[in-house]
Amino acid sequence: MNIKEFEKVYWGYYLHLENRFLITGDYVSFDETNYGTFSNEYVALLQTVCSEIDVILKDMCGYPRANNKTIKDYAVDIKSRFPSVESERILINYFNCEIKPFENLSGTMVWWKNYNAVKHDRINNFDAANLQSVVGSLAALFLLNRLYLKSIDTNAYHFIIQSRLFKNPDWDDKGLQMGFKVKDGHLVSIFPDDDNN
Repeated sequence: MNIKEFEKVYWGYYLHLENRFLITGDYVSFDETNYGTFSNEYVALLQTVCSEIDVILKDMCGYPRANNKTIKDYAVDIKSRFPSVESERILINYFNCEIKPFENLSGTMVWWKNYNAVKHDRINNFDAANLQSVVGSLAALFLLNRLYLKSIDTNAYHFIIQSRLFKNPDWDDKGLQMGFKVKDGHLVSIFPDDDNN
């Protein structure tokens, strides 16, 4: 997979889900005191985001798309490919805090447990589709997308539309600042360290 395919297949969809989540901020303030807030939109987001996590994990681990896998199946392969996945920190811009979405990948992550509770018994677990679960699952999806993109090209994130919600403090998300200028009648990209400027 190349960067353009990644943007089309995974990153564009991730940004769509992130934007849907950000719109909920018009109704529920992004604050840890609201982590227990639940709604129909959070049910839809939690199920959609976690389904996308299943899709991207299947691809990252190289499983056939028709195979049904569990999070425990994925944990073995994803940790062998990305050993730091459980310790990766994600900063949440609007909450001014950080989480490790896969910290308990070998066990049960709260957001994944809540996703399964809602998926299999929504009547008794409707409130599990809450702000905290959606943020945790979306942070996990962001991290998976970043790891996948990094495996394609370590600098690629600098050249695509970046997340407004999350950052990884251990990675250089600033990178090269790409700009443009007119040279010989053509629009050309320039980089700060380019000798041909």
